[in-house]
Amino acid sequence: MKKNSAFIKEQYGLNVVNISAEEFDTKEKFDAITMIEFIEHLADPMAVIHKARDLLKPEGHIFINTPNVKSWSAFLSGKRWWLYKPNEHLYHFSPRTIQRLLETEGFKVLLIKKLSRKRNLLTVVDRLSNYSKISSKLIKLVISPYILKRILINLSVGGHICCGK
Repeated sequence: MKKNSAFIKEQYGLNVVNISAEEFDTKEKFDAITMIEFIEHLADPMAVIHKARDLLKPEGHIFINTPNVKSWSAFLSGKRWWLYKPNEHLYHFSPRTIQRLLETEGFKVLLIKKLSRKRNLLTVVDRLSNYSKISSKLIKLVISPYILKRILINLSVGGHICCGK
């Protein structure tokens, strides 16, 4: 993290502060605060959201990107969902819980949207092997990997983004 901060400071001349969200203290107010794949790692997400509310200008926005525990990928994967990381992700949020968290801290939720990415079917079948090697092998026997690679699908990646004001 400190190495990335030094690079950003050198390359772009930006003032980079490398401390925890809980320790961050300033009188400055901001137009926007982003929390990208961040909030699920916090010991006290409510305290950090509260602090964000205090740091925003009256018309400021907060943007949060976090895994969605109610996503299809979480449902289908069960306990083996790739975003269950017990020692790393201390909290898991659904659209409902992230909305409740923001509203409790005085935000009006403007948007909650699931994130998706285009993936070729071969990538999806290869990931399936983490859960069922037999299914993955059978699909590749029935449909050529060459064809699977050429078919693109819009796939939920298990996350969601939220915007509040």
